[in-house]
Amino acid sequence: MLRRQTLVLARLLALRSPPTPAMQRLSPSSRMEAGAVCGRMHLVACLTTEALSPAAQPAQQPAPVQQHATISAANTASSSSSSSSKARRDEKELHSMLQVCARAEDVKSATQHLAAWGHSAWTSSTLAVFLEHLVVEPSGQRLVRLVKDLMESQQLEALHCFLLADKIQESPYGERLGRMLAELVGGIGSKLDPAGALAIMFASGLVKPEQVQQAIEALRNAESATVLALYALSRRQMASKADVAAGYEELQTLLRTADWSRPVFWQTRAVVGASRTVLMAAARLGDPAMLDSPARWLRRVLPTNLRTILSPTFDQALLKSVEVALVHRDGRHPNAITDASQQPAFDSSHLSVEQEHRRIQRWLSQANALVTDIVDGRIEAESETMDSVISYLSATQLHQSGEFATVRFITDVFVAFERRGYMAEMQAYNRWSASGMRSSRGTAAWEVMQRMVSSGVVPDGTSYGAVFDAIALSGGATDTYSFAGQVEQQMISQGIQYDLQLVKRAIKAFITSWRIELATQRLADMRHDGFVPSADLYTLFFSTIGSASLSDNATHLQSQFGQRTQLVDQPDGTQHRRRRFRRENAYSCALFALKDLRWTMKRDGVVGGPDTYAGLLQCSVVAQDVLTAIQLCEEMVALAVPPTSAALGAIEAIGEYGDDVAQRTLRDLLAKMRPRSTEATAAPSSAAVASLE
Repeated sequence: MLRRQTLVLARLLALRSPPTPAMQRLSPSSRMEAGAVCGRMHLVACLTTEALSPAAQPAQQPAPVQQHATISAANTASSSSSSSSKARRDEKELHSMLQVCARAEDVKSATQHLAAWGHSAWTSSTLAVFLEHLVVEPSGQRLVRLVKDLMESQQLEALHCFLLADKIQESPYGERLGRMLAELVGGIGSKLDPAGALAIMFASGLVKPEQVQQAIEALRNAESATVLALYALSRRQMASKADVAAGYEELQTLLRTADWSRPVFWQTRAVVGASRTVLMAAARLGDPAMLDSPARWLRRVLPTNLRTILSPTFDQALLKSVEVALVHRDGRHPNAITDASQQPAFDSSHLSVEQEHRRIQRWLSQANALVTDIVDGRIEAESETMDSVISYLSATQLHQSGEFATVRFITDVFVAFERRGYMAEMQAYNRWSASGMRSSRGTAAWEVMQRMVSSGVVPDGTSYGAVFDAIALSGGATDTYSFAGQVEQQMISQGIQYDLQLVKRAIKAFITSWRIELATQRLADMRHDGFVPSADLYTLFFSTIGSASLSDNATHLQSQFGQRTQLVDQPDGTQHRRRRFRRENAYSCALFALKDLRWTMKRDGVVGGPDTYAGLLQCSVVAQDVLTAIQLCEEMVALAVPPTSAALGAIEAIGEYGDDVAQRTLRDLLAKMRPRSTEATAAPSSAAVASLE
């Protein structure tokens, strides 16, 4: 027992802590007494612990060793984490430097940065970053030299070849670049990955989609096969509803098998290109409901970075879909759909008028909300999205209400976009000018033309055609007379020559704006160039001249309503000036139409229809030429041309200028024309019958 206490005391002395400063200040006797007390307390505690748990003491001895091991492991993990974080920072910094070099197409500086970061050659990730952000020069010689060196050193992987295929498709000089890269593939392409070489050849246009499909079936690498199938889908033409449905189904199948952790799916343009092709093909069908399904599915499935890239495409597709759905309803739109394969897929014939109206308003509300967000800056818009907004507003103007229906709103949107750096192309100006045409404002289209010229954009024939159409639809407003000739002078000064369609549009504009001398000159030039004017063009001549204020040219109506017309006209006198201008020029123009254009049409062998003779009869009323009116009626009887309501009205008016013999002749001719009239032809009024009988 004594031996055991001695061992415990020795252990206690070994565990005793050094004296504290308070103990050191005590006297030796007090220090010994305090030490004895502390010793007895430690001794009791140790004896009690040992008596209660004799085996507990040996188990506590490894604790310092275990604690030291835990601390050592924690220090090792912390050191590894810090080194890994530093490596990631270094890699991110290297990638940033490579992106700068890629935008400058500086391969030499990129290799120097690689050497500074401890890389003796290109790695797979660094080369992918460089090719992804590469901006190719027009000649493409630097890229070709780099690709040749990489091919010879066998450093090009399938991912790098896919990125080169993207550069061929994106570059404005892609045809030349694709031809040079295809020559490299044909020469030393055996060292390339088969899928990558096929992607370059396909992007260059040397391989057909059928050959790509056959190669996909033979590939063993499922990932490369999926990427190639996405590239083939992005180049597919989808013109019908069945094609879009098949393409959407194939896109779903391919994306369900994609591993989004692999860089080939989010660094290349394969997924983005295929998705964009399906979305825009669905939009061109003109059914927003059909576009909604692929748009929702892609937003749900794609990763965040790919959704961000495709965000402008979602907006453009929605605007395009609503535009196509409404444009085909507007016959005056110059870009109206005429191809049967491009007709809207949604058939609204089974809907009532109210249901159709609600459907259109729902689409317009959704698209207008998007336009408002883009204009207010809540959505960042790129140049293509701004083009889509201008096109949408111009095409749907007739179906809009409120500020969206005004030309001023389109102008304000255009100006707001220009303040953000929007550099409009010629097509955007043409769409903007077309909005002035659809609002029947020739001045608006002319203002757009002047803004286009001041911005440094040279107008083409389509631009001037839109201005001519706007003048033709302006209803002969007095202000169009002042600049109708200026449009032609500016067009000729810029070296734009008339073609068949443009000269027809110009003639219509000149006739409507009462520039008859210009219209006649263009008609003569047209005949001199070997083009025979159509019956519709002659009809436009005759009907425009003949409808020049017939009531003001009738003697008794002039005296009865002449002063009254001046009182009820607009306060600014615009309508009165227009009527007076027409009265002053109508007589000479009507004589020209009857004595010159009529016989020119006969010499050209053009046979007129009911509307043509109606216009000629109206011209005879304006010129008060009863003899010519009788000749026209005889021709109608001989050619079995049924009289229209306008022709019957002209016969009623011309009868008041003739004597009894002329009235009797007209009455007999009218009796011969009645049996030949179709049921759809309006019957003559009672006043006309009374005047003839």
